[in-house]
Amino acid sequence: MQSWSLADNGGAHRLRAGEVASLRLPENASTGYRWAPAGFDGNILAVRDGGGDYSNAIGGGGAAVFEVEGMAAGSTRLRFVEKRSWESDDSAIRRFAVEVEVGG
Repeated sequence: MQSWSLADNGGAHRLRAGEVASLRLPENASTGYRWAPAGFDGNILAVRDGGGDYSNAIGGGGAAVFEVEGMAAGSTRLRFVEKRSWESDDSAIRRFAVEVEVGG
């Protein structure tokens, strides 16, 4: 399984159809700011919430974890934003995007 992180922002990745990558993005959920998918072609990729890896300490940070699966051959830009759920994507405090090519 491939592992992607914030360090991959702006990069490019390749997956095979059926292959799954794990994406970990740092966040402090107690602040109300959470990472959420902001765009991708759902015919090419599936994105699932993989839960999170958070500290039990008050105010402690952690990471949001997502599973990205190649579904069909093609290319798409995968975008995430870190924002509060009631705000628009324009209010995001951080953004993450990678180009993903899926081969058959």
